[in-house]
Amino acid sequence: MEEGFFGEVGVDVGEQGGGGGTTTVLLHGGMATADTWMMQRDSLGAGRRLLLPEQRGHGRTADVGDVSYDLMTADTIAFIETIA
Repeated sequence: MEEGFFGEVGVDVGEQGGGGGTTTVLLHGGMATADTWMMQRDSLGAGRRLLLPEQRGHGRTADVGDVSYDLMTADTIAFIETIA
């Protein structure tokens, strides 16, 4: 899986599938990481481009200070608008 960083807060984004098919964004729950999806990635990724962003302050994303649902929502919206 390829990884990279997105946006001001350095949201870590894992990518699997690399191209064809529908782009699907999988979001992890609170106090979790994108690794939550590890067991499902192969089956969910068949024929899809999977993007697995780490939420602000979670997983491999840097500790950026403030973390709130409003900020994580804004990060997710900005991410989706950028990849669309």
